[in-house]
Amino acid sequence: MNRYEGRRARRSPAADPASARATVLRLLEEGGTVVAADVSEAGLQDTVQRAPLPSASPPSW
Repeated sequence: MNRYEGRRARRSPAADPASARATVLRLLEEGGTVVAADVSEAGLQDTVQRAPLPSASPPSW
């Protein structure tokens, strides 16, 4: 399903990081493109590792 192909969304993880991660993963599963940031590098790495796309990669600074 490509419900989010070509669409944009913003999700802040401030209140619930687990919910934000679930939203990111769902957007990816449904065709969305995601740019993710996290104050916790470990949290961001965890999200990247769970990403359903082989092209997902950690940021390079």
